[in-house]
Amino acid sequence: MAMTNASAADGIVNKKRTEENFDSWKECLKNYLIGQGLWEVVSEDKPKPEEIDPNYKDWIKKNALALHAIQISCEEDTISNLMSKFPNKVDSAKFVWKHLAEMDWGVTEDATSSSLQDSSLCMAVEKGDLNTVKELLKRNPNYVSAKITVIGQTALHLAVLGGSQKIVEELVKLMSKEDMEIKTNFGNTAFSLAALNDKALDLLKKYPQLGYAEDLHQNYAIKLLANQPSAFLSGSKLGFGSNGSIHVSVPNVHPGEMLSSQEPNDEENGQGSHKLEPNHGKIKRNQVPKSIKVLKLRHAQVLQLLKVFKEIATLSEEQLKNIGLDQVIYDAIKRGSFEFINELITCNPVIIWRGDKKGRTLFAHAITLRQEKIFNLIYRFGSRRRILIMLDVFNNNYLHLAAKLSPSFQLDQVPGAALQMQRELQWFKGIEGMLPPKFGERLNENFLTPSALFTKEHKELVKEGERWMKNNTASCMVVAALIATVMFTTAFTAPGGNDQTGFPFS
Repeated sequence: MAMTNASAADGIVNKKRTEENFDSWKECLKNYLIGQGLWEVVSEDKPKPEEIDPNYKDWIKKNALALHAIQISCEEDTISNLMSKFPNKVDSAKFVWKHLAEMDWGVTEDATSSSLQDSSLCMAVEKGDLNTVKELLKRNPNYVSAKITVIGQTALHLAVLGGSQKIVEELVKLMSKEDMEIKTNFGNTAFSLAALNDKALDLLKKYPQLGYAEDLHQNYAIKLLANQPSAFLSGSKLGFGSNGSIHVSVPNVHPGEMLSSQEPNDEENGQGSHKLEPNHGKIKRNQVPKSIKVLKLRHAQVLQLLKVFKEIATLSEEQLKNIGLDQVIYDAIKRGSFEFINELITCNPVIIWRGDKKGRTLFAHAITLRQEKIFNLIYRFGSRRRILIMLDVFNNNYLHLAAKLSPSFQLDQVPGAALQMQRELQWFKGIEGMLPPKFGERLNENFLTPSALFTKEHKELVKEGERWMKNNTASCMVVAALIATVMFTTAFTAPGGNDQTGFPFS
């Protein structure tokens, strides 16, 4: 059972950290750490000593106590998110305190005055005035890497955000790789801002390594893309046109194809009245709604960005850990980004054998997260489908993973507990049919077979399904009784009605 706010933080803070009580929470926790003699490991006063230092063990103990106090004073999700974002640094009480209690908005005290001298370049970039930008850069070449706004943006940051394609191209010609990796006070590189934008293609073509350049928040381009399912066709939800017509198949749009500002709008190009070609059944190019063409162009550009996966083979294991590749893969699968995983496997087929800390491959995640389209990619590997025999660190085979309860975001897509249970059983049987029969008899570390684990995991769902069926049955019986009553009355009532004696009118 989850701890309540009062019991979890008893004796440390009055209430766990929220946006509303942040100031009082911070002061209360700080006073506790000072009172317990732990503040020195959180502040700058006492850095971590070397292992040979006689004070090393004492520091480790105080750091653990301070870290524990901070953790139980926050919501579980807050700590979990921090651990997933900075897995190699959350063992430091100083680091956790800095990110949870000493957040910096990102604007330095002298930022406004120091950026005034570059205001002319800033204004020229924001206006999209390429000639003025060229002139200013010619006079002062250092402007190309200067931070020209109060939040530490360079001209490239502004050009990317403002959609100034020609200025972006001009700046890219003049900048080095180091210049492109300059971060704003909020930790954003120009490439991270352009990750879902056609400007990113220009940056990536010149410096493919930018796809793995981190910002202040340890975000990388591939991490941002993994968490943006709407950037891919599989995550798009095409609806109705402005006149009620449904958007149907349209000609492909390629990244190099620019949209003309003189294209007709959705009303002018006749969404609802277009004629289908007799043999192809496709809309003519000049009849494609502009909104759909923009969407397809965006998808094509994102697929081009995914070519950065080719660089993965050149990265060391340490670099892959820093990027958080395992978490990136998990996030992409969780959000159903089929194109992301497909391109990753295409560029690096060996990635299918990579396991995370739990020993689970991308196909294992596809099973637990119920992403059948991603899991079906396994059929392209022929003999390499032997990956299905792999076990995770808990001795679970793939059938054990299929026996686990679906995550809530998948279950909620199916109405009614009984139908949810039906879907779960179908998934389990589907995976069971792909594996040798003996896998159904294997035991995991808790000495459970897949069938036993399925029963345990779905115990509550079965009860909910029973209640759902009983409630539906009761409702149906009431409706049936009402129908039977009306039919009975109708059958024994003569046309025209009865008189006062009960006999039909003659």
